[in-house]
Amino acid sequence: MRGSALVIAGWMVLVLFGAVLGPSPSTHQNVSRRERADVMLDLFGEFRTVLARYLWFKMDLFHEVLDDEGIENSQQAEVLPLLRMISLLDPSMVDAYDNIAWDLYRGHHQVEQALEILNEGLSKNQRSFQLNFRRALILYKEKRMEETLVASQEAVKLAVEEFDQLNANRLMLHSARALKERDLERQALDNLRALRPQELRWQEERERLETR
Repeated sequence: MRGSALVIAGWMVLVLFGAVLGPSPSTHQNVSRRERADVMLDLFGEFRTVLARYLWFKMDLFHEVLDDEGIENSQQAEVLPLLRMISLLDPSMVDAYDNIAWDLYRGHHQVEQALEILNEGLSKNQRSFQLNFRRALILYKEKRMEETLVASQEAVKLAVEEFDQLNANRLMLHSARALKERDLERQALDNLRALRPQELRWQEERERLETR
């Protein structure tokens, strides 16, 4: 049963990976491709979630083998089809969207495709800090500051863990500063001071902001 399912999954990876990640000449064609992909995936029924987790386990093992061979994460293109299949089978697995986007960006510098994958993930997981932050980070690295500011503000709202709050507020601070959005820069600095009151850096930057 598992062997047959994996063979079917492999075939669908080739079809769906090409359909969803390939060039998209128009919005209408993109929607049609997504609809066809959804119909095909519905054939798996309730087995979709089980298969997604099974493929995640296989992907993790494959990833370890490539690590042992000294291949950098950003160059492990063989993992992408498995991750894509996982995201299609179970869209709630945000790690799959995140890994695909970062691999596309870091390994292949396919910026728009990386953002497209993140947007797809966010359409199904709107309150995901992980995907909002990854989107903000890629936009920041591309110096698209207006978009970074919007994405980082959303990440700040969704961050729960202290480490995540710090990272999201730093992105918000840098993008607000670049855009001369003083109120948002002030807000980010106040958040950082509240999170790390022992760090004088944030207090000093806050004081400098008021003297500019």
